[in-house]
Amino acid sequence: MKRQIIKSKNLPNEKKYSKNLRSFALTLHYLAPRAYSYVRRTFQSCLPHTSTISRWYQNIDGNPGFTIESLNALKNKAKSSNYPILCSLVLDEMAIRKSVEWDGNNFHGYVSLNGDVEGDYIEEAKDALVFLIVSINSNWKIPVGYFLVNGVSGEQRANLVRQCLNSLKETGVQVISITFDACPSNLNMAKSLGCNLSANKMKSTFTDPATNREIAIFVDACHALKLVRICFQAKSVLYDSDDLPIKWSYLELLEKVQKDEGFALANKLKGKHLNFHNNIMKVKLASQLLSRSVSRALDFCANRLNIPEFSGVDSTCNFLKVINDLFDLLNSRNLMQIGFKKPITNENAHEFFNFMKFVEKYLLNLYTIEEKFDRRKNEEIMIRVPLVSSQRKSGCILGTVSVVG
Repeated sequence: MKRQIIKSKNLPNEKKYSKNLRSFALTLHYLAPRAYSYVRRTFQSCLPHTSTISRWYQNIDGNPGFTIESLNALKNKAKSSNYPILCSLVLDEMAIRKSVEWDGNNFHGYVSLNGDVEGDYIEEAKDALVFLIVSINSNWKIPVGYFLVNGVSGEQRANLVRQCLNSLKETGVQVISITFDACPSNLNMAKSLGCNLSANKMKSTFTDPATNREIAIFVDACHALKLVRICFQAKSVLYDSDDLPIKWSYLELLEKVQKDEGFALANKLKGKHLNFHNNIMKVKLASQLLSRSVSRALDFCANRLNIPEFSGVDSTCNFLKVINDLFDLLNSRNLMQIGFKKPITNENAHEFFNFMKFVEKYLLNLYTIEEKFDRRKNEEIMIRVPLVSSQRKSGCILGTVSVVG
């Protein structure tokens, strides 16, 4: 109120904001950026400008926020470079042990945006939301900040991403993509940033308000592969565009046959690949399960050994090959590799882009059969539900992966 009166009388205002006003501004801007802009506009700019908010997010001494030392290092790197530095922004949550400690001056372990811990009730943090910059046209990476959180909504994540991009703009590096896990809050973050993840109108880029450049989003390929595996097991049976079944039971049957016979058909499928919940974070188990080697083993059992239980396995084999090749393409990094394990170059770009179009169509046409209660008939009926529209949220990752493709 005091600042508003001073501003209305055109008197010189205080340069420093009070601690309470600073805390209020940070909290309001974090929770609702649009509401913050409205309040600032309505009350004659008595709240600090967003650039000031960005500076407040910056911290030294390892406190939560964007680290000044990292930003200065990026600025020096950009100044000394003879070429534009292209980077990808990677963000992820890391679980931390709930614990509050006193260092003699401050408490540590509470939810904190920039190191300040104030309020009548503050939750203990259970995660650290980390921001990492990875260079695309050179070989280095650097963490630029972290925040102690206890659950962050998609809108709040989007706000932090905007703050990060705004801080990175001043360093001179160019952020051209953002990579994150495909958890629901991150997908909501992508929507808040301006992307469209609906099946029919997919848009995997958004405009950076700081630079007006388009930035692409990428779902982490390893996390996406694990979600596809979880979805496949949960649904048990999927159907492709030709209405042919893709069955999880074939994988269980193959594992049983190999175990009974005492040898594997040139694949690494074992019980731990099917009962993966105790090792759910291991990407290796997912990549070895949804692989071409397992696909070839299923085909061998059906068409060479003529085992009756494997009849109709062709659609499942095709599904495994598509997922395997897509993962190889999205996880490629070595120019000396061959096939889809090799990164996109001028020589293979046409082949890769055609494959991406095929994968997009293939994944979007997958569907499941689900029960639904028909009130008119007063009975349960079976309906066809596209996988990207199913109630199981991991199903939407297939659509998201096709966006990346």
